[in-house]
Amino acid sequence: MTIKNLSILMILIGAIFLLLSFLPARNIWRNVSGPLRWKWHIILYLMGFFILGYLFYDLILISNLPFRVELVTGGVFLGGAFFVYIIINISQSTIAAQKNAEETIALARDDWESTFDTVTDMITVHDLNFNIVRANLSAKSILGLRLHGGLPSGKCFRCYHGTEAPPSGCASCQSLQTGEPSTVEIFESYLNRYLEIRAMPRFGRDRQMVGLIHVVRDITERKQAEEALQRSTERLHKALGATVHCIEALVETRDPYTAGHQKKVADLAGAVAREMELPDDQVEGLRMASLIHDIGKISVPAEILSKPTKLTDIEFSMIKIHSQSGYDILKNVEFSWPIARMVLEHHERINGTGYPNALTGERLLIESRILAVADVVEAMASYRPYRPAIGIDAALEEITKNRDSLYDPEAVDACLRLFKEK
Repeated sequence: MTIKNLSILMILIGAIFLLLSFLPARNIWRNVSGPLRWKWHIILYLMGFFILGYLFYDLILISNLPFRVELVTGGVFLGGAFFVYIIINISQSTIAAQKNAEETIALARDDWESTFDTVTDMITVHDLNFNIVRANLSAKSILGLRLHGGLPSGKCFRCYHGTEAPPSGCASCQSLQTGEPSTVEIFESYLNRYLEIRAMPRFGRDRQMVGLIHVVRDITERKQAEEALQRSTERLHKALGATVHCIEALVETRDPYTAGHQKKVADLAGAVAREMELPDDQVEGLRMASLIHDIGKISVPAEILSKPTKLTDIEFSMIKIHSQSGYDILKNVEFSWPIARMVLEHHERINGTGYPNALTGERLLIESRILAVADVVEAMASYRPYRPAIGIDAALEEITKNRDSLYDPEAVDACLRLFKEK
């Protein structure tokens, strides 16, 4: 092989290596940003210059062309020196940028760890096998975790529940199955605490689940406060019930001929409301109002209440004021339900012919409309001093005949179902 052929072969091999270097440099240029981008741009042009320059230089040597070799050599040397300068400058900038990035990452890590450890809730990080791989100081303290190689270890169900397998209703199991956050509230006898456990899935860069994060709040004080409030509410409810029964007894001592009337109306009104599927709390308020719906009769003279003959118009007018009187007595009492208004409206009729305010239809509470039906049915079915008991059949006929005119149709239908079907 002649020297000329060897030179050509070396030029070809060198050109291949330069091309192989050019492509990675171009990819780097695409991915860099900021001050490095223009420098890599210059490098690409310089690499192209070297490829052409060395090809031209070797072409001169091989072909013996009449060009000054010193001039070509000087240009190539100058380009090489500038190339080295750019490479060193880029390396220096890259090292500085990397150092700044490392410092920023270290500062962010320190801030994150500081925040992680100052949170008072327990935070534990788990893998897919329920192993705790990281925990904040609160979790380490409460769960008694020990460090191994800088990381706490242990199965989450052993640490939180003292069991050898996840308990039923486990938030971790639910989150693993659904890939969504899951929250449960439990009393954990192992730790003697009420806990709110929120399990959240942890995903890797490929969006595949790699584990779970538990954020666990000790809600013992809140639960104890709620239980104390519930006990207090129950005591107040019992006291209110006892007070209402005392008022009921007071009214019935005033009007002995209607003894038991309010209790029977309360039972019937409550049954009708349940048949209409009213909420339990609304039913309870209706029963309370029914038990004292005639409280206003204490303002009516006893001789009128127990008169054995038909009442005169004036006497009946005095009877009719008991709804307003009852309202005036109860209006300033802070019940949990609109009891005073139910007492006021229990003699109203949906067509406006009732008293004391001649209200109609939807202007009346649904409880008041139910109470009106129950009051009529029980009154007609019971004995009064001025007449014998008319009977339940006549009472049901009365509300059926005046359904939609005097009495609420839904309340009438529910009452009829109770007597005829149930």
